[in-house]
Amino acid sequence: MDTYTAADGGASFLGSSDFPPSLVGACRRFDPSGILFGTGRPVWTPPADGGDGAHAERLRLEAQKISGKRFLVCSGADDKLVPYGCSEPLLAYLKTAAKEFPTLNLTIQDNIYPGVGHVFSKEMVTDAVAFVVESVSTLCAERGPEDLPPAVMPGPLMGKW
Repeated sequence: MDTYTAADGGASFLGSSDFPPSLVGACRRFDPSGILFGTGRPVWTPPADGGDGAHAERLRLEAQKISGKRFLVCSGADDKLVPYGCSEPLLAYLKTAAKEFPTLNLTIQDNIYPGVGHVFSKEMVTDAVAFVVESVSTLCAERGPEDLPPAVMPGPLMGKW
């Protein structure tokens, strides 16, 4: 893309015609990385002194945003457009958060598909369907069907719950 330059690490890409401000705003509101870090790079920063107030406050805010979330990341090992390395910082952050704070109840499934480029392969589709079915089943078991969001509640096309 003409708007990406390696000289500034792609910083000029954000807000360009290829990635307009409205898309940057949507990512900040809905994308897990954007919610936690805005346009900055995800970095796990444990407190130097073992627990200062500012760090505790950040963890509290982050916990509100990611607690109980389930993440499936499907990456083609041969993807040249969005290489796996682009996902690694956020995945490392989430995996560390899940390990350090098990009460966050995070699920991170990180799948890398050898020989796959920038496509959503049949194997990825299979894994994504299994992940969604497992997620809905887990949610039902934990909360009961009455607490499911309307998007996953049975409707006329799904039949009876």
